[in-house]
Amino acid sequence: MKKFFSKYKLIIFLILIALFLRMPWLHTTIHKDEGHFGLLSWQFLEGEGLYIPSLDDNKPIGLYIIYSIPIAIFGNSIIAVRMLNNLLFFISIIFFFKIVEMIFSKKEAFYATLFYIFFMNIPVFEGYFALSEPLLVPFMIASIYFFQKFISTKKGYMFFISSILATFSVFIKHQSLFIFLILLGGLFIYNQKNKIRKSAIILGLPTLFFLFFLFKYNYYTMRFITSNFFILHNKLVGFASGYRPYAYNLPLLIEGSVLLLFAIIGFVIIFKTKRTKHHNFLVLWVLSAAVFSFIPPAYGHYFCMLIPPLCVLAGIALFDTINNYKKRILLIILAALLLIITLTLVSQHYPNTNLHMNHLKERWSSFNSYDSQIKLINFIKSKTDPGEKIVIIEWEPSIYWLSERMPPKNVGIAIRRPERFNYYLRTINKSQDEIELLVTIMPMEGLENGFPFLTNKTIVSRSYVFDVQH
Repeated sequence: MKKFFSKYKLIIFLILIALFLRMPWLHTTIHKDEGHFGLLSWQFLEGEGLYIPSLDDNKPIGLYIIYSIPIAIFGNSIIAVRMLNNLLFFISIIFFFKIVEMIFSKKEAFYATLFYIFFMNIPVFEGYFALSEPLLVPFMIASIYFFQKFISTKKGYMFFISSILATFSVFIKHQSLFIFLILLGGLFIYNQKNKIRKSAIILGLPTLFFLFFLFKYNYYTMRFITSNFFILHNKLVGFASGYRPYAYNLPLLIEGSVLLLFAIIGFVIIFKTKRTKHHNFLVLWVLSAAVFSFIPPAYGHYFCMLIPPLCVLAGIALFDTINNYKKRILLIILAALLLIITLTLVSQHYPNTNLHMNHLKERWSSFNSYDSQIKLINFIKSKTDPGEKIVIIEWEPSIYWLSERMPPKNVGIAIRRPERFNYYLRTINKSQDEIELLVTIMPMEGLENGFPFLTNKTIVSRSYVFDVQH
């Protein structure tokens, strides 16, 4: 045991730091997407099928498989799902450290992993939420680790393991397709061109297996292919026209400023020195991840896929800065100032993540706290019986999921697009006989006038019966 701790003391120390930074966010406000994924996974386990049109979503099957594991074992619990996300994150620390140690040095691995741990727990990047990108990043990192093992050992089964992990990351979210560019491009970089055809087959086998599994759900597969083409088109148009207000982009720039600063310096360092194959592979990793991370609307969690390679660059820069600290005084002062600003802003997020300042805004939930969400969930459970239908006039799927109550199938969950909201309200009126409880998260004055059938039903709202904020 003593020998084990001596051998792995750096990794153990890094995981302890990760625990210290990650666990305070365990009971933060439940993200809207977390609720959506949990709701779909619960309904799948209830025998309703994996994809339900009224609960529309466009994520691949792997995401719901991951969510289904803790739900099947522990029941409907966001804490159980987040603990699985945390476990995957802690495991990824080991693989990440080993990758950088393998291709650079132990000191650079230590510095790079410190960056990785810190920025995967920065609120604006949403790494502590059980979202698609934080969940796929550990599989992506493990895939790159086994690819590097294949390069160093020339053992084919290492590449096969790498391909399986890469494929599963794609089946958590399709934007991680760039992992295949990294693996195939890496074969060229490391002069493995003669193995391209064989490697392509190895890459294809697990992909075909997952595709076969996916095609069992024919409706979803076709909708997934067609809808994502139009979604991508619309987002690219939105990107060109300024798709996010600056007040939402500023937190990304501020909270990511230290990482960006050192990553840029790391980029300069590797281009000023004699580049190795490992440097070229790292550049490929950064550029591939950047292209897919910036696909609009480029919310904070999209950048989780870009954080690992940026952290490698940042680790190289920090290693150089520490070795030449007398020449880097101005850089050290600038980095310290940016870090203070970052930590100040992070403190404004804690403990409920939502940020609302004059020129800095970010909102992950309609609620102001985790406790207010749980309070409403318990209220719904106390006022309704299992099987009774409720309607929430807001996109807050976590309330359906954790209260284990559903809307009528012809109503579904709230439409996110404002132009369809009136249609949604008319649908609620048509389903009046099925609705036991109506919940409005945001105040809606004159709600009873819009829903005359509710005179003998219960209305739950901040402005009426139930204060979900306190």
